[in-house]
Amino acid sequence: AEWAEAAGMPAHRVVKHYAGGRLEGPTPSVMSEKDRLETAAERGEPFLMETDYIDDPDRPGAVLGPKTVPRRVRWLLENGHDTAVRIAHVETPKRVYGIDTEATLERTE
Repeated sequence: AEWAEAAGMPAHRVVKHYAGGRLEGPTPSVMSEKDRLETAAERGEPFLMETDYIDDPDRPGAVLGPKTVPRRVRWLLENGHDTAVRIAHVETPKRVYGIDTEATLERTE
C-alpha cells in the first residue's frame, strides 16, 4: 500500500485479492468460501467477495465458479449477515471504486 500512497492513491483503493487475515491499508477481496466469508462478516470491516474461477475445460470444478458469489450472498443473508452483505456489495464498492450499487441488492423472490 505504501507504493500506492507514494503515487498519490489512497491505500483503501488498492484491492488485495485472495486476502487472508487483516490488512493494514488495502481493501481485502475474500474468497467466497463459507469460513472465510464468516470471518470477514464478523469483523465488520470493508471487504469484497471473489471466486478463483478459471475458464479451463481440462479442469472442470477445480475452482469456485462464477455462480458461487450469488449463492454465498444468499447464504450470508440466511445466516443473519445482512450488514456484511451491505458492506461487501454497497459500501466497499463505493469506497474503493466510487460506484453506487444500491439497486443491485433488491431481492426478487
